[in-house]
Amino acid sequence: MASYPISNLFLLLLSLLPFLPIFSASNVTLGSSLSANGNNSSWISPSVDFAFGFYQLNNTNTFLLAIWYANIPDKTIVWHANTTNPVQAGSKVELTASGLTLNDPNGQTLWTSQPNGTVSYGTMLDTGNFVLSDTKSNFVWESFSYPTDTILPTQILPLGGMLYSKFSETNYSKGRFELHFTNGGNLELNPVAWPSELLYAPYYSSGTANSNSSESGFQLVFSQSADIYIVKGNGGLSDSHHGRTSFKSQTATIAQRWILMVFSGNILTRRLLSVARTGQLFDTSLTIYEFGEEEKAILTDWAYDCYMNGRLDILVENDQAAIEDKVTLSRWISTAIWCIQEDPSKRPTMKMVTQMLEGYVDVPIPTSTSFSYSSS
Repeated sequence: MASYPISNLFLLLLSLLPFLPIFSASNVTLGSSLSANGNNSSWISPSVDFAFGFYQLNNTNTFLLAIWYANIPDKTIVWHANTTNPVQAGSKVELTASGLTLNDPNGQTLWTSQPNGTVSYGTMLDTGNFVLSDTKSNFVWESFSYPTDTILPTQILPLGGMLYSKFSETNYSKGRFELHFTNGGNLELNPVAWPSELLYAPYYSSGTANSNSSESGFQLVFSQSADIYIVKGNGGLSDSHHGRTSFKSQTATIAQRWILMVFSGNILTRRLLSVARTGQLFDTSLTIYEFGEEEKAILTDWAYDCYMNGRLDILVENDQAAIEDKVTLSRWISTAIWCIQEDPSKRPTMKMVTQMLEGYVDVPIPTSTSFSYSSS
């Protein structure tokens, strides 16, 4: 008799299944579709860590076809379809044997996945990789092969691969930095001129290119254990970084030393960076002028005074894009000033620098007591 109410409860739960919310998804079948309707319509990974679908931007009627962390309060986007602009409400993405097709509300195609084979089904994996598979479960397309501004554990950046920063915290178009794994075998971080999108010379290079392809850099690996390292053509680790730990350490050191490049492309930044590296200042015709320590201090103090007096327009001269986004520009400049404090204990860690630049933490008003310069 005791089993009777349990059986009834079981039957009741079965009857409710069609009305219960689905928290995870397995394979996405052909003909499945999602619409941009304001409910962050998505296909979820089995662990519920990642979602693929339409991400609404700032409570507006615009959306990104994207992948994001679905199980944290700040649902951070880690990939998005490379469309010219965010899509409008009513847009639709559909999975067919030809791949994913994104259409606007009028049915015009905005983006396609272009797989290298016939698609049988799709899957949002727990790694953050959305994949399309054929009948033999071979991947014919995967989001990991087309990264935007993020690389995730288990993801690989191959020769010719690229990451690019977003333009601003709310603008997901291509921004002012690109991380390339060149076909020659070097990992390079380049500032990008705006709006021409021309690349400046890299201010970081891994130095892993080699005329012997087996000894040259072959791919950047972000392992499951969160190690980041360069693998050579012969499968070994790059000797120039002596393994995984020193590569991460060297990258962090270089990035923190040249953090002034966060507003690269304008004349002030080029002058400051030149002074920091060589003690020389060049103009467009940081003609070469020699600067000593006193002149360096004067130049940096001038930049600090411009920041404190709200004259960011002077710092970036005619860089209209930077002037129009004063909140981001102010955050970047104040972060740069913190990074050249003479007292190392006052300088933020690389992790904190990243959070400052992305706007995840508040940047305190910097002090002007003293600054540090490097001639290396």
